[in-house]
Amino acid sequence: MGWQVAWALGAQLIAVAGLVARLRWWAVRERRRQEALRAFAARLPAAGDVEIDDVRGDGSRLRVRIRRDR
Repeated sequence: MGWQVAWALGAQLIAVAGLVARLRWWAVRERRRQEALRAFAARLPAAGDVEIDDVRGDGSRLRVRIRRDR
């Protein structure tokens, strides 16, 4: 019975570890993406309009319109 419990807990721990790794990977990717957008926006001219239409590999889409008046 001890081995059965160990196998059951081991499988669940591996699944949780996989989910944590995937969440960390996603968070790092989103942070880098935000940093890139901030750097891009900081380089815009004082009175400029820019539209960004970004389509990811998974099919999700990000549309951003940046308008600087000053």
